[in-house]
Amino acid sequence: MFMKLKIILMCFISFSALWAAPSSIDSLGLPEVPENRYQLDEWEKIDREAEIWYTFYTYYKSGEDEVKHGLWIERTRSRDRERHATDFEETRKIYYEGEVSVHSVVSIWINGVLRQRDYILSEDLRVTVKFNEQGQEMRGPKANARGGRAKKERIIRVFNDVYNLTN
Repeated sequence: MFMKLKIILMCFISFSALWAAPSSIDSLGLPEVPENRYQLDEWEKIDREAEIWYTFYTYYKSGEDEVKHGLWIERTRSRDRERHATDFEETRKIYYEGEVSVHSVVSIWINGVLRQRDYILSEDLRVTVKFNEQGQEMRGPKANARGGRAKKERIIRVFNDVYNLTN
């Protein structure tokens, strides 16, 4: 009798997991890596005198046209020309077959150290991570509400993979 009750209870628990609601993070529309079915070319421009001193993107040819597909990076200096590579704002976007995504990553570098990174999922939803003078992440209070910190870390991990962020 006890064994039958135990089996029925285990079946009920395993079946209830099948009808579990998906995590709210799955409805955010996290970025996806562009498909690699295209022969992609890279375009890069460095002009230390210009305000936008670095531009990089990948594209494929469609007839005579360049169709942006994949990573697009733009660095805008925030101070004088001599410090263009140490004080700048970097914007990264992903293009999917010529269409720019709604999500992006904006990083602020001061004195050659990453100080802030914004993971933008949509116009109204952004995750901001701040860094100290040594480039170490400054962690705020625990976000316990429905696994807030775990959700934030999952969003950051997905963005880091898709956008090839190393820091």
